[in-house]
Amino acid sequence: MENDVVNLFKDLVNIDSPSFKEGELAKILTSKLEELNFKVELEEHEGTVNIIAKRNGEGEPILLSSHMDTVLSNKGVKIIEEKGQIKTDGNTILGADDKAGIAAILTGIKHAVSKNKDLISLVVVFTYGEEVGLNGAKRVEKDRIGAKYGYVFDSGGDVGIAINKAPSEIDFTAEIIGKEAHSGVNPEDGVDAIKIAGHIISALDLGKIDEETTANIGVIKGGEMTNVICPLVELKGEVRSHDFSKTKKIAQEFKEVFDKNAQKYGGKVEFKKEIAYKDFYLDKEQEVVKYLERNLRELGRKLELKSRGGGSDANVFNEKGIPTLNLAVGMTNGHTTEEFVTVENLVMASKLVEKLVEKESRSG
Repeated sequence: MENDVVNLFKDLVNIDSPSFKEGELAKILTSKLEELNFKVELEEHEGTVNIIAKRNGEGEPILLSSHMDTVLSNKGVKIIEEKGQIKTDGNTILGADDKAGIAAILTGIKHAVSKNKDLISLVVVFTYGEEVGLNGAKRVEKDRIGAKYGYVFDSGGDVGIAINKAPSEIDFTAEIIGKEAHSGVNPEDGVDAIKIAGHIISALDLGKIDEETTANIGVIKGGEMTNVICPLVELKGEVRSHDFSKTKKIAQEFKEVFDKNAQKYGGKVEFKKEIAYKDFYLDKEQEVVKYLERNLRELGRKLELKSRGGGSDANVFNEKGIPTLNLAVGMTNGHTTEEFVTVENLVMASKLVEKLVEKESRSG
């Protein structure tokens, strides 16, 4: 199994697939799924595709999912394997997020099939555009999945870790509208959008608000010349909480702060907010958790349930009514050129998939 998953992982990493450019990878994955007797459908959106693949077996199907896109291009990647780790030469990302998950899913199923094991019914979904807003998962219809529960393979850490709690997020964009004037001739005729933005930011409660809630402004754009009173500033930010009611409340309070300060200092504001994803929590008594725990135990691994501060496709599938955990596949330092994955975790994740899909695991 080690050679299979390592070689497949390296092959996948060598296919450049940044967000919205997953097409070449999707063709190869489609072929591999068809070789495993899956019926594959391609769902076209935004110039790219989701892969929805189904294989008949015993009982209600479970969902296995990973995303095809990487946070950045890794064109020209040079893969280095040493001391049990797979990494790059430091000039590009690796792409273990989330090709480690894809490799584990395909290898685990392949080994179960090669042993002539009876399998449970399966739905494999490989999504596009996860890194830019969970776009692919959001566009998959629940009825097209039809799974009882599911597992997304897209978390860092050692195999055995499962994310059973993740926050909601609301993103916002605000345009602060002032009035331009010459800063050296008639500054009193201008309305400084930068000054208004400063008052707004000072009035906002940013950072860690409480144990389950954070807020941040991460983008500021405005001004072109030093001799012009700035007429327009754009701010972009987010609010996150494990309590969706808090997320909504704080986002609304932020809007009120923007409106109040813009009016106070003679400007206007256009404030737009959007739900990025909703929170989820799956307790240890749910079937999706118990099934995972039982199969990990048979592999000599202990289940470790954890909370996470960010969203994943699991948030979306849970919102669609499919209880879904986000499982660790061993990737470390994701979204950086120092990213790596351990061979041990790749193998263990593949073995876990093999166990999850076997009919005898469910009957046991």
